[in-house]
Amino acid sequence: MKHDFSVLIGLVSTEDTDRIFEVLDALQKQQGTYSYEVIIADRLQKSPGAVIKENYPGLELIACPSSTSLPGLRTLALDKATGNYIVVIEDHCVPSANWLESIARAFQEAPEGTVAVGGCVENGVNDTALDWASFFCEYSAFLEPVH
Repeated sequence: MKHDFSVLIGLVSTEDTDRIFEVLDALQKQQGTYSYEVIIADRLQKSPGAVIKENYPGLELIACPSSTSLPGLRTLALDKATGNYIVVIEDHCVPSANWLESIARAFQEAPEGTVAVGGCVENGVNDTALDWASFFCEYSAFLEPVH
């Protein structure tokens, strides 16, 4: 079946491993009528993978060796994707309720021939200085401009 979106997730986070359930729950509550599939490439090889299989039967979970890099995980998930749009999200990033809808709108409003869209990233895990430091190191190029 061809979907509007394929959501690709590499299951890699060893800290706050329960966050993936928030991600999956948020995906189930997306606004709009877009069809989507969720494909998770899992290098953790233990829980939460077993819990995901049990509680989210509609998604595809790919078991991978623990040495698989994050780009490698995404490539394996991409090989299974059937969506018109391919979207990638981290296993610890909880999307807003209009996430897929806003991506579809961005493509609709983009010039013809646009092959990728993106936007600003906000820090959803900000309890400690380490959380903020990690966020700035990884995502500072994608922050909203400061005026």
